Amino acid sequence: MREREEMEQLEEQRRRQMEAEQARLQREAEDRERQRRQQEHREIQLKAAKEKLDQLRSTAIGAKVFNNMDEELLADMDTDEIMKKQVEQLEKEKKEMLEKLRMQEKKVFPLTYKYYRQESNMHTVPILFCAF
Repeated sequence: MREREEMEQLEEQRRRQMEAEQARLQREAEDRERQRRQQEHREIQLKAAKEKLDQLRSTAIGAKVFNNMDEELLADMDTDEIMKKQVEQLEKEKKEMLEKLRMQEKKVFPLTYKYYRQESNMHTVPILFCAF
């Protein structure tokens, strides 16, 4: 009787060990599958980001904005951030253009004023301003 109980206990212990091992193997397999799916998802995101970056770089403003950006950084950005960067670049270019115009105006205005003062004939003034 005692031997029989010991045998049953050993058998029960082996069965529990086997079940525990099967459960561990199942969890490991599920973890590997989850990691594989996450890696595939990340690769798809990177591929889409690379295509989007190439598309954005093909535009004039996009070439300036995204020239130094890599695919991973762009993959982490959402559409609003991308648009914000483009708007910032456009505003920067606008400010630069206005500054250039102001500098040209500073150079041209003294010349026109000097010319205006030297000329006593008022008919030449409209012609001068039409030239600019």
